[in-house]
Amino acid sequence: MAMVNLLWLALVLGLVGCQSQSLYHWGGYEDAMYDYYKHPDRQDHFIRVLQQTIVEGERERNVPPSLYAELGFALLVRGDREQAIVYFQKEKNSWPESAYFMEIMIRNAHE
Repeated sequence: MAMVNLLWLALVLGLVGCQSQSLYHWGGYEDAMYDYYKHPDRQDHFIRVLQQTIVEGERERNVPPSLYAELGFALLVRGDREQAIVYFQKEKNSWPESAYFMEIMIRNAHE
């Protein structure tokens, strides 16, 4: 579980560095993430915002790096392992440099 927490921190720090880029569609991600950190019981809202942001980003072909992984992790925390794997795989396919990291997450999701 410590590794999962470390992953979460790495994803968040990675996203913070990318937020100023207008290349990608971030939608309501930033506000939803802040709200989720302050109120973890609003996880379903956070997941819905991530899903909507991804749908909009896919339409314009500008889903940000790590957003698929973020949704995958949120789904894994919720207990939806199969859907988490789907999004970890999407992250791996969209951003090949994340392959090693996503393979670890996929393996962890199978456990």
